[in-house]
Amino acid sequence: MLMSRFSALFVFLFSPAITSYSLSLGEMNYDLQESDNYVRFRVAQWNIGKLNMGKPGHTSITKENREKKRIEFNKQINEVRADIFCFNEYAPYFSLMDSVLEDTLDLTRSAILSMYGDCQYGRRYGANCNCIVSSGFTRVAFKSHSYKQKKQHRYYSVCDFYIKGVVVKVVSTHLELPKHKEERDSEIEELLNELEDSPFVIICGDFNIQDSSEYDIFVDRGYTMANHGILGDLVTYPKKNGGSPLDNIICKGFDIMGIDVYKTNLSDHYIIACDVIMK
Repeated sequence: MLMSRFSALFVFLFSPAITSYSLSLGEMNYDLQESDNYVRFRVAQWNIGKLNMGKPGHTSITKENREKKRIEFNKQINEVRADIFCFNEYAPYFSLMDSVLEDTLDLTRSAILSMYGDCQYGRRYGANCNCIVSSGFTRVAFKSHSYKQKKQHRYYSVCDFYIKGVVVKVVSTHLELPKHKEERDSEIEELLNELEDSPFVIICGDFNIQDSSEYDIFVDRGYTMANHGILGDLVTYPKKNGGSPLDNIICKGFDIMGIDVYKTNLSDHYIIACDVIMK
């Protein structure tokens, strides 16, 4: 009994203290664990399909149907419980009726992303709009960069977060369609070169990669990934012939675990999420 008490006292006095932060925002709770040498948080990626299952046009959500859809999106995002959530095909307006209002009114954010304390998104070029939302982190910069070689107006957005005394770059991007491999290869190379000197990087996006061997270039450059990683290829774009691993979370300076794919009928893409642990 004496030895047990001594052991417990030793652990209490000399073990690194792990602090768990619980953030309550609306109906959602987020947990960020950290100690002197340990930080772990959850990241998610979703091509949200213009709030319209990825169909052509702006969005078919009517003003009368908006509240029902808001609840559905809220429940889905709440299930994932991500501290950082990246979206492609983000739509600033939540219904057709909203689109007649001024551009400064970001009704999607107020309708389905209000649980996040920070929301940053780049310009919308047709279906291409990248968005990064977060809670519990200090953002020090945000900027979007157009790719030099592209068929459509493709770009990547970067949020710099200050985490545990270092800058972590979180990237949201949407690459060229599978049929435009030459341009997509160029975009990947440009992205890797831009981030080469950054030790802590999280790249989220719809990479439009059907042949998962195209992800190998990231591995060769020192990255680990949620898709095409330890669990193999995960379908995030379902189709009748089985689907493709289009979406991914790719990290440098972090280990990855707790990988999940969330099937949803709110978009033509599924959500992929994972926990990242700072090395």
